Amino acid sequence: MFRYRTIALTVLLLAGTSLTRAQQFQHYLTYKTGGMPGGVAVGDFNGDSKADVVTANYDFGTSSTISVLLGHGDGSFRPYVDYQTGIGPYSIAVGDFSGDHKPDLAVANPTSDTVSVLLGNGDGTFQTHVDYATGAFPQMVATGDFNADRNPDLVVADRDSNSVGVLLGNGDGTFGAHVEYSTGNTPTSVAVCDVNGDSRLDLVTSDFSGNTVSVLLGNGDGIFKKHGEFTVGIGPISVAIGDFNRDGKADIAVVNDAESTASVLLGKGDGTFRAHVDYATGSFPASVVVADLRRVGVLDMITANFGDGTNTISVLSGSGDGTFQRHTDYATGEGPISIAVGDFNGGDGALDIATADFYGLSVSVLLNTGGTLIKTTSSNNPSQFRRPVTFTTAVTASLPGVGMPTGSVTFKDGAITLGSGTLVNGQATFTTSRLNVGTHIIRTRYEGDGVFNAHNAPPIMQKVIP
Repeated sequence: MFRYRTIALTVLLLAGTSLTRAQQFQHYLTYKTGGMPGGVAVGDFNGDSKADVVTANYDFGTSSTISVLLGHGDGSFRPYVDYQTGIGPYSIAVGDFSGDHKPDLAVANPTSDTVSVLLGNGDGTFQTHVDYATGAFPQMVATGDFNADRNPDLVVADRDSNSVGVLLGNGDGTFGAHVEYSTGNTPTSVAVCDVNGDSRLDLVTSDFSGNTVSVLLGNGDGIFKKHGEFTVGIGPISVAIGDFNRDGKADIAVVNDAESTASVLLGKGDGTFRAHVDYATGSFPASVVVADLRRVGVLDMITANFGDGTNTISVLSGSGDGTFQRHTDYATGEGPISIAVGDFNGGDGALDIATADFYGLSVSVLLNTGGTLIKTTSSNNPSQFRRPVTFTTAVTASLPGVGMPTGSVTFKDGAITLGSGTLVNGQATFTTSRLNVGTHIIRTRYEGDGVFNAHNAPPIMQKVIP
């Protein structure tokens, strides 16, 4: 079995209130892909404001395709369409490489020591791939602007070169020749972030056989220097970066394949990190992402557990102080090897999870049960000055059979808080006669409860006439 695995980095921070609950997910649904997917990523590839999914189909190096699954916006997806890549695609990153505001794709091809770039047409289709040489066995690809020219660049974790390869973008969808920078032994994934607070992007790799993470600090001109290696658990295979203790400094999470653990290293803000603290995960985690699943301003950790036939992901809820709660596992399709997060069912304020199922030749989609649909209406619009107007916000669960939201809704006139109302049978109201003549932007926010996430309603324009 192919023992080195990885996943694209996803870091999200959202506002919120409650830390007392773990997020829940519905039973997974699977959607077929064109081969054995090693990597999965999310983007809006056809410009319809609905999340789509793409996989890189490794197939032990015999296949050379990616599969694009366009989303319907309700959590379901159309049948896949395949596009050719270089030989042996394994991981995938999304970015606008040509500057046309249409998402493009970069695919790492370990079997052929290349990275393929497929420019998007903006309608869900992609142009013929163009390949660029890398170091030996590029296992993962990520993107960022490393030389501050506002053009996305690429970095690949070259496993067998013990290095990362940086390809600077020209802004037109083409890239320069790769430049290699030394890492620890056997880098299997790479994450991009400013880890020392100098507003320049840095790199962090998981070094599989070195049992370390390597930190490479960026000069801001596309050049990197090795800063240090930090010990983690045994067999670190995938790395993600986020601020886990909310101190404004980047922290590291890495999953350890050989120990079934995740190591967390809290950052000091200067590019160095404290000693790792380990947390149990499901069996043989292959990849990790971090995201605020509960919309509480605290990052959670999600791992794809590839080994031992368990076919699960683990969710470790963050406590906000850099620690994580005991993992909760959810079933997936066969062989979950990588993860991506996105809102797949219509902007319900809750992040969902997609896994690339290597042996299932599929993507599993797990919808977040904390999502809501929220809408605010006005009793009369326009309303008259010094006459009462009532605003009503309706909050309903986005998924069937998960209960009715409770709690309160906050009403604002722009940035000014007007007051709040308690949900009764899914509706909260607020009445005021204090709006001045003119046009007001009325914003409402459901504050969440023990089951449902906090969620902002689309604002409404309220006109007040003399």
